Amino acid sequence: MPVVRVTNLARAIERLQEGGFWLYAAEGADGTDLSSFAPPGRTAIVLGSEEKGIRRLARERCDGAVRIPMAPGAESLNVSVAAGILAYSIRKSLTSPTG
Repeated sequence: MPVVRVTNLARAIERLQEGGFWLYAAEGADGTDLSSFAPPGRTAIVLGSEEKGIRRLARERCDGAVRIPMAPGAESLNVSVAAGILAYSIRKSLTSPTG
């Protein structure tokens, strides 16, 4: 699965959208629950820093948001753990016979 690092995230989001990608912010509280998320074929996920999350400008440019359902009392996940869960779930959804 391709991973990209950029210096200007808002500009990178716009370029990906121009290329036909749908971009979704990984949000802790808001967004579509990952269990009911049906990603389009060309999907990219924007992950924020562990302390501050996704910056406002980058979040506003995303097409939507997705969240990982958490157990009661759990506030957040390490960004690498969240990335792994999201990548697995989206890849599984896109390669399943119904995805």
